[in-house]
Amino acid sequence: MDEKRRASCQYGSLECTKWKTDVDQTEADVVSMADSTITVGDIEGELCKIDRIRDILVRRESELRYM
Repeated sequence: MDEKRRASCQYGSLECTKWKTDVDQTEADVVSMADSTITVGDIEGELCKIDRIRDILVRRESELRYM
């Protein structure tokens, strides 16, 4: 267990990945899903929007069928 754990340098097409270590990265540049909070109300609102869009699409599909 004396070996250091590090990320693999190969992925995707198995080419060696070069990481930029000199980049100044602020916290604003990092996006984390753990930072976002979502409520049941937010989810219900999005589901209502999806239902409305679905209804509109079904209606337009019917209109196109009878043209």
